[in-house]
Amino acid sequence: MWAGIERLSAIVAYDKNQLIGKENGLPWRLPADLKHFRELTWQKPIVMGKNTWQSIGRVLPERIHIVLSRTLRSESLDSRVTLIRELAHLSTFAANYPEMMIIGGAQLYQATLPYLHTLYVTEIQAELTGDAYFPYWDKKEWQLVESKAHQADELNPYPYSFQEWRRVGNV
Repeated sequence: MWAGIERLSAIVAYDKNQLIGKENGLPWRLPADLKHFRELTWQKPIVMGKNTWQSIGRVLPERIHIVLSRTLRSESLDSRVTLIRELAHLSTFAANYPEMMIIGGAQLYQATLPYLHTLYVTEIQAELTGDAYFPYWDKKEWQLVESKAHQADELNPYPYSFQEWRRVGNV
């Protein structure tokens, strides 16, 4: 299914309960996480589902946008966005991009989790309310490669940590 893709990674921010969304948006405001997202996804393909695309609402600079949807029409998308109907079509991009970044939402995370090499997690030290969650993942199958904790400040109202996890056997 993923022939030729060197690294299929996901980037996600979630709270203590792995909450990732509320009403098709983020349940928090955390500028440091947005900056971190920008740095990690810069000049890489970002792969998202329809709802994530609609919540972002625009093409992000210096990234290759791939939207997975069975219902969106390509005519309704910006010309800089590639629409795919099946996950298997990701392999067509593999030759040019050694790392592809899954950026959400919940259904896409669930579908790709078994194939991920790396997880970039922003763990927010709060319990918030919302309606979309990152799927369960067994941390015994992963190795924490890096973790940087940050305290809340005037711009970022919650303590958080940036973590990089690699699937055991891929370290």
